[in-house]
Amino acid sequence: MIKLLRANLTRIFKSVTFWIIFSLYILYSVFLPVILHSVFDDQSLAETSTESILALGYGIVGFPVQGVLIAIMCCIIFGLDFQNGTLRNKIIFGHSRSRIYTADFLTISIISLAMNAVYLLAFLMISLPLFGKFTIPPKDIILLIVDGTFMLLAYSATYTFVALVCKNPIVSIIISIALFALGMILITVFADILNEAQYLVVVSDDLIVPDMPSKSLIGFSEFMLDFFPSGQSFQIANNNIFKWQMPLYSLIVIGVTNGAGITIFNKVNIK
Repeated sequence: MIKLLRANLTRIFKSVTFWIIFSLYILYSVFLPVILHSVFDDQSLAETSTESILALGYGIVGFPVQGVLIAIMCCIIFGLDFQNGTLRNKIIFGHSRSRIYTADFLTISIISLAMNAVYLLAFLMISLPLFGKFTIPPKDIILLIVDGTFMLLAYSATYTFVALVCKNPIVSIIISIALFALGMILITVFADILNEAQYLVVVSDDLIVPDMPSKSLIGFSEFMLDFFPSGQSFQIANNNIFKWQMPLYSLIVIGVTNGAGITIFNKVNIK
């Protein structure tokens, strides 16, 4: 496993695709807070909490920037392994498919954690001096980072699955884009349901609100936003909502996705 992991990281660090994507994320991490600070007026700056800038490390306006970059890396780097014979060579050298799959997931997870570290470092060096102190307790700051980190690992598991099951990098990218689009649509729908429920409040026994979403629908919408990585990104980045359930849900996504991925990958025809 260690040899596979080391070989993967060595190959990725030599990849132009990786350095382009990683460089773009470094620019995002460095210039986003600077741009926001420069365009905000005094009132906006006063209303902007430091933790909201930290939350942008896990999505912006509900759009999971990091998830997109992770998907691109998975699809291009691991998708090409089918075509250039890398996977076949690994199997010939005696590595099991389960270990190959696990090593690929761990590789992308390490890259995701590195991206996370880049944003946190940029935040400490740039955002914190620009926007000042936090307005939430330290435990909430830690929970924010933990939620976001496990969300990135869930994205890593999801797109490792797509890349290694689809075999073709172009097909993988198309499926990834479709998953992102579907996820954004569903998350927007569920968020709208919760927003509607917040405003349609019965203030007296005589007032009837026929369009009030049912309690079951509200509960289901909350669960979907908490469970899926796109919903977590939406809540963290848009509303600064951090919950202890989110890392647990991310672990479930990681476990189920990797379990299904290894099972299917063991049956994939590799030429």
